[in-house]
Amino acid sequence: MKNAIGKFFWAAFFGVILWAPLVNASIQTGASWLISRQAPAGAFFSDQMSATPARATAECLSFFISAGEHQAVNLQSALQFIGQSSEKDTIEALARQIVHRSRLGLQNNEMITVLEAHQALGGGYGFYAGYGADVLSSAWALSALSLEKRADERAGHAVSHLINAQQPDGSWALLDNASNTMLTARAMHALWQYRKVYAVQNALQNAGSYLLAQRGEDHLWQDINASAKALIALLSYTTDRQDLASSVQALKAFQSPAGDFNEDVFTTALALQALSLAETPAEDEVALTGKVVDAESGQPIVGVTIAIEGPFSMSVQSAGDGHFEIRNILPGAYTIDINGSGYDGLVFSAVLHLGAKPDLGVLQMTRRTEDPGTGLPVTTGSARGEVTDRRTTAPIPGAVVRVRDTDLTATTNNQGFYQVGDIPAGPVELVVEAAGYATVTASTELLAGQTLLFSPSLQQFVPQGVSLEGVITERENGLPLAGVTVQASTS
Repeated sequence: MKNAIGKFFWAAFFGVILWAPLVNASIQTGASWLISRQAPAGAFFSDQMSATPARATAECLSFFISAGEHQAVNLQSALQFIGQSSEKDTIEALARQIVHRSRLGLQNNEMITVLEAHQALGGGYGFYAGYGADVLSSAWALSALSLEKRADERAGHAVSHLINAQQPDGSWALLDNASNTMLTARAMHALWQYRKVYAVQNALQNAGSYLLAQRGEDHLWQDINASAKALIALLSYTTDRQDLASSVQALKAFQSPAGDFNEDVFTTALALQALSLAETPAEDEVALTGKVVDAESGQPIVGVTIAIEGPFSMSVQSAGDGHFEIRNILPGAYTIDINGSGYDGLVFSAVLHLGAKPDLGVLQMTRRTEDPGTGLPVTTGSARGEVTDRRTTAPIPGAVVRVRDTDLTATTNNQGFYQVGDIPAGPVELVVEAAGYATVTASTELLAGQTLLFSPSLQQFVPQGVSLEGVITERENGLPLAGVTVQASTS
C-alpha cells in the first residue's frame, strides 16, 4: 500500500514527439564528404555518378534536411538547380521540389495546384503531364501530397492507384518490367506516409515481406543503392528493428574512411539517409522515458522499478544515472507504477498514441518516513553506489554487495551500479566481492531514512611467484630436445 502523499494520477494524451537525430561519427564523416562535393551552382557532383545530377542533388538535399544540417550546405542553390535542370518538367522533379520545400517549411500552394492538375485517369501520375500513370511518378506525387497534408479525393485516388498496381508478391514493377526492389521501396514508403489516413496496412505488410525476401546472405540487396532504399522503407515501417540491425551494419561496412560510398554522391546520400534513420527511434514506435531522483538530495536513484500495465505489460529498473526507458509499447491506456525501496511510490495514468514518445522528465521520489503497513516511523536506510576496477576504472558487473550479519544482498548491473534497501539503522558493515578481485569491506553508522553512498574500487588478484618457459635445443643442429628435465631452486 502506497503513502497517499506520494501517490497521484496524471491523465494525459501524448501526441507524436519529434526526436532529434543522433549523428554518429560515420554519418558526420559522410556529411563532410558530401559538403565538399557541392558546386557553387548548388549541384552535388562526384567522379562516379549512378544517377543524374538532378537526382543526386535531390537525394543530397533529402539527407541534409532530415539530418537538420540546414547551415552546412547551400540548400537554396540546390533547390534552384533542381528546378532549372533538364528534368524540371517531370512529375518526379516537381514532387521532389514540393517534398524538399515542405520539409523546409516553405509555401507550396501553386506547385501543389500544378501537380494535382496533372493527375492521370485512374488516380496515378505519369512521367510527364499527359502521360499514362507509372508507379515511380505516382509514388513521388503521393509523398508530396502527404507532406502537404492532402487527404482529399485526389490523394485517395492516388493511394488506390498504387495499391491496385501492387503485384501479388507484394512488389511493384515499372510498366511490364520485372519487379524492382528500389521501386517497391519507394512505393511502400509513399503508402506508409498515408498509414494514418487510409487502409494501407495490408499493402505495407506485403511490400515489407517482399523486400525482406529479396535480401541476400550478406544481409543486403542487389547493390548499395537498392539496400539503402529498402532499409529506408523498412526502417520507417517497422517499430521492431532487430531483424534489420545486421543489414544496417553490412551497409555501413561499405563506407570508406573518407565517408563516401563508392565515391558517388547519389549512393552516399542514400546510404547516409538509411544510417541516419537507423539512429533515430522509429516514428511509429511508442516509448516512455524518464529519470528518478531523490527529492531531498537530487541524486539519481538506481534500481527503481517502473512497471506499465495496459495492452502491453512490462517493467524495467532505473540505471545508475536514474534514467529509464521502455520501448516498443503497444498504443493504448496505461497505468505507470514507480516503486523504489524506501521511497513513496508514484502512479501515473496515460493514454499513449501511435508514435508517442513522452519523456516524464525528472521524477522526485520522497523517502518514506513511515512504514505504510504499520504507520510506525521507518527504522531502516539504504546503500547504493558503483563498483569499479581500481586500475582501469571500468565498472564491474556481477559484483555482490552484502550487509554482514543479514540476508540483504545486491548484485551490480552491467554499469556496475547497485542498491541495497531496508538495512536496519545502526552499525553497518558492507562486504563487496567479485570473482578475480580482492574483497573490500567498509563499516559505518547508518541512520534511519539515510542513504549511504559507497562506491568501492576493487583490486584484481595478482598471481604470485615467477614462471619460466622456453625451448631446449641441441647445440649442433638446433633441433628441439624432448624429455629434458628442468629444475628450479631458490638460493
